Amino acid sequence: KAQLEQEIEQATERRKAAMKSMNEAHALRVKEAESYDKESTELKVNIKSISKALKALSAGTEAGRSFFLQSAEGARLGLLVKRADLSESDREVVSSFLSGEDSASETAAPSTAEIFGILRQMKETAEEDLAEMTKDEKEAVASYDKLWAAKEAEINSLMHASETKQVRLGEVSTNLVTMVEDLEDTKKGFGKNTAFLADLDKNCATKKGEWEVRSKTRSDELLALAQTIKILNDDD
Repeated sequence: KAQLEQEIEQATERRKAAMKSMNEAHALRVKEAESYDKESTELKVNIKSISKALKALSAGTEAGRSFFLQSAEGARLGLLVKRADLSESDREVVSSFLSGEDSASETAAPSTAEIFGILRQMKETAEEDLAEMTKDEKEAVASYDKLWAAKEAEINSLMHASETKQVRLGEVSTNLVTMVEDLEDTKKGFGKNTAFLADLDKNCATKKGEWEVRSKTRSDELLALAQTIKILNDDD
């Protein structure tokens, strides 16, 4: 019984540990998912802004470029360029384009092809980052799902083992109660048997005494009878 109780307690502790692990994994997955959503959304918006800038450049019209520069995507691209991983010369070229300074002096202005090349490289880098981030997120989700399934299986197994042992513990407890009752009955029976034997010994001792008395009386009677016969014979 003690061993079963210990095994049930151990299974309970292991189940609690598995549930704690699942809760921690879930909390981490939520944080990772939120981080991915935030960063991937930002990358997608950046890619959209760069794509619109490339489209405006490809159109080759001043009106198209002006419309883009005055749009929200143009403003966003300006912020992106400031923190992008670019050389200082490339950053100045794109910043010049976004500020409209290149139209003031055609001799000092960077070529459209140069700006186009820098923006296209920025777009490709952002797309690669997004693809890598998405790949990592899918792997994280797959790892989380695998861990969750394993922990669920472990918990179910431990619960089944605990339930089986609980049933067995109940049977053992019932058997122990029955055995204790049988022992008490045996003790009572033994007490009765002991008393019976004591009474039997006492009765036997009494019967033996009575028999001895009767035997002695009978012997005395036979002796007296023999003496009487002898006296009678002597008188003749």
